[in-house]
Amino acid sequence: YFLRQAILMAPENAMFGNVSMNQMAAEMTYAVKNLSLGSVPPQMELFDKDGNKVKMPQAGKPTLLFFWTPDESIGLDIVQRQDQLAAQYPDLVFCPINVNQPLADWQASLQELGITNAYMDNEQNAGGQAYRVSQLPMAVLLNEYCNILFIGFPNQQLQAALNNCFAPCLLYTSPSPRDRG
Repeated sequence: YFLRQAILMAPENAMFGNVSMNQMAAEMTYAVKNLSLGSVPPQMELFDKDGNKVKMPQAGKPTLLFFWTPDESIGLDIVQRQDQLAAQYPDLVFCPINVNQPLADWQASLQELGITNAYMDNEQNAGGQAYRVSQLPMAVLLNEYCNILFIGFPNQQLQAALNNCFAPCLLYTSPSPRDRG
C-alpha cells in the first residue's frame, strides 16, 4: 500500500538513479505480473539448431528454460550434461537458450561442442529482454501449466524445485465410513 501511494504521489520526473519513478514502477509491475513465482511468463519466439522458429514455453510438461552462452563455463557445463538431466527427470523438457550470439556463430559452436538440443534467441534478444536476463546462466523452471516454480541462477534452490516438481504425490486418505464395514 505505502509503495503504491509513494509512487502515485511522486512527481512524474522523480528519479530513482537514472530511471524515473514511473519507469521503475512499470518495470516492477512487469516483473511481478510476468516473472514472479506462480505467474505465467511471456511467450518468446526462438530458433532451433536448424533455424526453424519455435514458440516457448509450451504447456503440457514441466520445462526448464535455461539461458546461457558457450563462452560461459557454468552454463556450458550444464548444457553439456543435459543427457544426465534427462535421465534424472525423464518428463522434463530442457530448453537451453543461447543469447547474445549471431546465429551462424551459434550453429558452429553447437557443432564444435557436440550439442544437439539447443535454441537461439532472436537477433534482437527479445526472449532475454522479456525474461529480464541480467546474468548468465539463468534458469526458469515451469510446471506443466507454465507457472514459474523457480527463476534465477541455477543453484540448490533450483535442484529443490526440480525435486519438488517431480516428487511423487504421497497423500494419505483415511478410509471413508462406508469402507470400514
